[in-house]
Amino acid sequence: MADKDGLISDDGDNAAKSGVAPSSRAARDHVSLKDTVHIFFDQPLPEYNTGPVKAYYAKELTGNQSNCYALVCEKSLMPRLRQADIYSRVAHMCLNNLVERGVVYWPPHKKERYVFVYEGELGKAFCLREESVALGFSPKQVTEIILPPIVTALTDLKNKNFHHGGLRLSNMYPRYNGQKLEGVVIGDALTTPYAYCQPILYNTIPMAMADTSGRGQGSSADDMYALGVCLALLLRTNDPLAGKTDNQVIKEKLLHGSYAAITGRDRFTGAILELLRGLLHDDATQRWTIEDVSNWMEGRRLSPKQNTKLKNAPRPLKFSGGRYSQLAPLAMDLPASPVEVVQLYENEDVFHWIERSLEDRVAVERYRTTMAGLGAKGPLYQEKLVALMSVVLHPVAPIRYKGLRVMPDSLGISMAEAVEKRQDLRPYIEIITLDIAAAWLKAYDGGDMEIVAHASMLDAAKQYLKKTKIGQGLERCIYHLWSSAHCMSPNLDDFFVYDPRQLLSALDRMLKDKPAPRHFIDRHVTAFLMEKEARLIDPYIFDLDSTDDYRVIMAELMCLAGVQARFKGPFVPNLAQAMAERLKPVYERYHDNEKREKIKDKVDKVASRGDLGEMVKLINDTQALKLDQNGFFSAMSEYDALQKEYDDNARFLEDRKKFGENFGREVSAVISSIVAGVIIMMVVMSYFSG
Repeated sequence: MADKDGLISDDGDNAAKSGVAPSSRAARDHVSLKDTVHIFFDQPLPEYNTGPVKAYYAKELTGNQSNCYALVCEKSLMPRLRQADIYSRVAHMCLNNLVERGVVYWPPHKKERYVFVYEGELGKAFCLREESVALGFSPKQVTEIILPPIVTALTDLKNKNFHHGGLRLSNMYPRYNGQKLEGVVIGDALTTPYAYCQPILYNTIPMAMADTSGRGQGSSADDMYALGVCLALLLRTNDPLAGKTDNQVIKEKLLHGSYAAITGRDRFTGAILELLRGLLHDDATQRWTIEDVSNWMEGRRLSPKQNTKLKNAPRPLKFSGGRYSQLAPLAMDLPASPVEVVQLYENEDVFHWIERSLEDRVAVERYRTTMAGLGAKGPLYQEKLVALMSVVLHPVAPIRYKGLRVMPDSLGISMAEAVEKRQDLRPYIEIITLDIAAAWLKAYDGGDMEIVAHASMLDAAKQYLKKTKIGQGLERCIYHLWSSAHCMSPNLDDFFVYDPRQLLSALDRMLKDKPAPRHFIDRHVTAFLMEKEARLIDPYIFDLDSTDDYRVIMAELMCLAGVQARFKGPFVPNLAQAMAERLKPVYERYHDNEKREKIKDKVDKVASRGDLGEMVKLINDTQALKLDQNGFFSAMSEYDALQKEYDDNARFLEDRKKFGENFGREVSAVISSIVAGVIIMMVVMSYFSG
């Protein structure tokens, strides 16, 4: 629905109406979202940016007409659309209220973008940059003012099975009454994949090792770790990790444990020490839960287990110029020298080091099980060996393969981002087809992860990759692994279609500025519909893959008409007319030229209204097709009879002389018969008269 300024945007049925901008739009300073919010694209609010996602001033038009801010999502980062429904149902003073969300045409990019609009003017966060943060708050301020509302908010989220993924001081905004600290508000959790914007420090060791889009879909344990880091940074007075690179921070955590690495020289005692140790435990199965923190706040003293100290091998393993006494640091550095990894494996140096020096029976068994899947030498032998060896040495770390660092449950997110950024997808395909991800899941021992569900999804994805037909292949694999992905068809590059109901409107508006593509139902649209609304496209899959033009065209038209009927509109005249222009092979099913023209005229009139369903009815009129077929068969029979008569006459006329002699003989025989008959009659009559 258009607002009074002519700017269009909506979610659901009308979301896609925001697309191509009228020429006058460039002069305006805002876009309208659902007629309830104005977003001013000329008024950025950098203090509310979420990583690459930029914030802009917004104004609510209904209710109390309060000031808001809008976060305009990057299309490649896959906002958490499904989780947004859950978040919007949780009302808590510590969580920033979600005012509105949906698709808008974004003039600075001249494309559609998904937007989240949050309430209020939050002020300044605890810090703008996550560099050398040591705020020195008192334990009383932290435990009595800051922590309680956060704990109740996270409890509410956990009860809804929602994991935040954005707990960091630059995304937390203190609330003051004058100079007095009264509470805190937690910012955005929806505009990017889980933990995408989290600095390395706030991530658990395994997540910190992953690429930003490959950190997994998160868990309560991950949120609790981030909460522990937030509390430590609020309390500490020095930063022991200042000036260190991300890899150095990770290795400090590995070697000394997260608590020691983050708190450094600060010494905490009593209850606050229990809290920090419990939250910063590196073993997810031993880390405090939100219930443990609630119990601690009520005065029940718990005794958090110390981090299990990583066992050091008395005889270090030499690799790539370094000496390694622990498994995890070695796993982290393996990809730097794959040729040397092959030598270590083939000489069994790693196996003997684990078995004899570390005496780690669990790792030995994991080695035997995992490396059994390596197989014979081939083109990708070296890369697969490095990946599997990494799994053996550090089974909770992300998959390491050809420069990728990705958790198996975020493969779909990473692949979708790679599609949007036009990156090479072969490494992702190989992770699945070479069973590297499956090996990771078998070896995993890091706590709460739905192993069986992920294994089943990966197995299905592997089967899709084996097939090349439309509705299968890489595209189906992506939408299967990440069900919240928007449709990434090249035809829809300027639009944000995350629901099938928006598909027709986007295609219709695309045709205003661009020529019609060869196929409207391409491989991406097919895979998208197969995962979102399979019944709308499944009946036409065979015909969409046909070599007969009329079958493909009719399958596309019937599928699009099905989408229009399923979601009750809208009419799409541009799309309908584009389909009508390519129906010549379909009309050729009719044998009567006059009937063809009549049907074509009717279809063209319906197409001008944008009614795809009526077009299908006219073209697929079974009674008209039957009558045309019967008339055709009757005409063919008549033609065959005439052709036979013509052929017979033609054979007689092939030799004119012979034809004359034969014809003369026939005439003579006839005349002779007549004369003989006359004579016989005269003789008989003479006989009787005498």
